[in-house]
Amino acid sequence: MVSITLAELAEKLDAQLHGDGAVTITSLAGMNSAGEGQITFLSSPKYRKGLAQCRASAVMLKEDDLAHCQGNALVVVDPYLAYAKVAQILDSTPACAINIAPSAVVASDAILGEGVAIGPNAVIESGALIGDNVQIGAGCFVGKGAKLGARTKLWANVSVYHEVVIGQDCLVQAGTVIGQMALVMLMIEVSG
Repeated sequence: MVSITLAELAEKLDAQLHGDGAVTITSLAGMNSAGEGQITFLSSPKYRKGLAQCRASAVMLKEDDLAHCQGNALVVVDPYLAYAKVAQILDSTPACAINIAPSAVVASDAILGEGVAIGPNAVIESGALIGDNVQIGAGCFVGKGAKLGARTKLWANVSVYHEVVIGQDCLVQAGTVIGQMALVMLMIEVSG
């Protein structure tokens, strides 16, 4: 489980801290269900009345709502965005891969960015361009000329067909096949 103090969180979010910075935050929750160790958010003044019953260790809110909060608060410009950032900070999901596994097969002309990790039995074909800090899980296939943007993660057994371009910061879940329809359409066109 990931935990962070409210003061550390305020720094990461560029937020104004109001209250006890030593409070430890371990998870996120909705305002009605949040409890000790959890942080929530208020993004609309119409939900201010919920602050009185809120048991969260802290609330992320806008400056205009601060006067209505009796507990610890982080004042942010956009509470929705802050909530999303906290979700990333507290994410304890393990890496898809670490380093480059000895059983991975990487074409000699594939280009790998800095910090790329490739799991066991993955195949990276000729001309593939893998961005910085990409994680490619076990058993994945990345086709000829495919491009994966920085920090993208492919979980186990993902297939990315030739010439497919995937942007930065993407997460592709296990077993996904990307680019198959282009191949099917090409086959229909050729045989039709």
